[in-house]
Amino acid sequence: MTRKRTSKILPILLVLTMLFTLIAPAGMAFATTPKLEVIGSVDLDFGQLPKGYKSIPEKTVTVTAREADFLHLTPDLKVFEVKPVAGLNRLLENERVTFTISPTPEMLQSPGEYKETLEIYGVADVSGRPTSILEYPVNLIIADLTHNIEGNNKVFASVTEGYAENEMEEALTVTITAIGEHNDVTVMLSGEDSNSFVLDNAPNKKKIEFDNVKDETVTFTVRPQHGLTSQTHTEKTHTAEITITSDMFPEGISFTLTQVVKPIPEIKLHGISTKIEFEDVTEGYQEVQGIEVAFTTVGDHANVKASIDDNGAKNFKLIKNGSSKTNFDFGDLQHNREIKFIVKPELGLEAKKLATEEREPEEYTATITITSDKDEVSFIVKQVVNPKGTYSINIDPVIDGTAQVITNPSKRAAKGDIVTIYISDIEVGKRPRIVTVNGGQVSVTPVEGKVGEYTFVMPEELAAVEVSLGNIRGHIVHLKDKNNILLVGEHAFELGNEQYNLNNFLKASDNYLDMTQDGKYAIYYKAGGKWYNLVKAEGIGLVEAAEVKDLNQINSRINKKGIYTYMNMGEPDNL
Repeated sequence: MTRKRTSKILPILLVLTMLFTLIAPAGMAFATTPKLEVIGSVDLDFGQLPKGYKSIPEKTVTVTAREADFLHLTPDLKVFEVKPVAGLNRLLENERVTFTISPTPEMLQSPGEYKETLEIYGVADVSGRPTSILEYPVNLIIADLTHNIEGNNKVFASVTEGYAENEMEEALTVTITAIGEHNDVTVMLSGEDSNSFVLDNAPNKKKIEFDNVKDETVTFTVRPQHGLTSQTHTEKTHTAEITITSDMFPEGISFTLTQVVKPIPEIKLHGISTKIEFEDVTEGYQEVQGIEVAFTTVGDHANVKASIDDNGAKNFKLIKNGSSKTNFDFGDLQHNREIKFIVKPELGLEAKKLATEEREPEEYTATITITSDKDEVSFIVKQVVNPKGTYSINIDPVIDGTAQVITNPSKRAAKGDIVTIYISDIEVGKRPRIVTVNGGQVSVTPVEGKVGEYTFVMPEELAAVEVSLGNIRGHIVHLKDKNNILLVGEHAFELGNEQYNLNNFLKASDNYLDMTQDGKYAIYYKAGGKWYNLVKAEGIGLVEAAEVKDLNQINSRINKKGIYTYMNMGEPDNL
């Protein structure tokens, strides 16, 4: 009976002893109580790390058993990671085991403060000895720096060039939230268009600094500068970047600023200023090539129309997509929309009939206007209709120089009409050398006593007038002072019966040349063994030449004033 009682009581006592050991208060010890001891010092404070820290830090704790073996040696952490996780099934007396503690990768991506207590406990063997527990705090702060700008891009409401200041969107308040402790928090405004934005209402300010920010928020403002402009005929997007850095985040966080400035709405014609001129036609014409008109909308426009004025609508038409009208309605057009149509004269237009039954060219014009709710542009179209039996007069570009060439009549003439050619504003040092009509097929006659005037009889076809210039080879006067400085350049003048232009005449300074006659500067030259005095030299005009009989006068002036070079280039070319 006793044995049976003993066999029932011993297991109960053993269980009670083990429960007592598990629930015994920490620090309870007996003289012979086995214990766990840590080897060396323990520091499980990881400090502060920035969010997204790449390397996973580790800390270790080494534990040994004293005075007995331990069963089920186990470290206990809920948030941090510890290895080996399950500890050892048995730790022999004086045996050591090292535990590694580290934050999880998920913790490094989750800002905040983490605090936990590492408990390492072991149960003594079944002899009934109590449990030994080691406790150490584990700390970590994952720091972060954020702003309140969604999508990392702030797009301010677009404005139109010339906008009033109150039409701008209000300044943006940016909130910086710091988790953990940050030093040298800096806001930088940068980018090609950084001058288009203003920090804290301070023009030209590019930096804001906060010394220390710890688990708090700070704010600043940013807005577009007033008076921003668009580009020519198109909108301009002003962009800049805000970068926020700290000692924890040297690379920083950033977001962009965008302000679109639209151009002043207008209708922009392509290649047309104020007039379109069709090629002249002759009565009875069968077809006229239409001219394409293109325009682009700058900005958004409503109710866009093109129309011909009432008077012009009788003589011209607009064509688009095969439809011929005097007006078109294009509706509402968005920014940068291009529209094309064709303008064309009507068939059957006639030349002007005079009371004498003679005919002369008739000009037909019309005004084409393009309108919208925001702009209006117009231009004139012109068609000249010539009477039958007349022919065009064309003037080809002047060859070998510059001059103005006109004719009378200016554009057309009938067969047998006398046409006069006028040549003026001839390039200095040049003269008309060859004047032809239709490459010499039509005879050209100089007008006696009229320099630069010629006539020809209108042929029964187009007349093409061509003028070639040649160089004047006259006398050249070189005037230099005693220091070999040129006082007067090369000039042409009148000699004999030939007339030449004198341009850009440079009068010598009185300090070097004192040769006057009747209050005018006198220039001397030698031709054909004789000396001549140029007594009139005033801009462009004829120069009168008078022979000088008194050579002593010439020589004395040369000796006194240092004039030593006179060149005679020979007689001018024959015209």
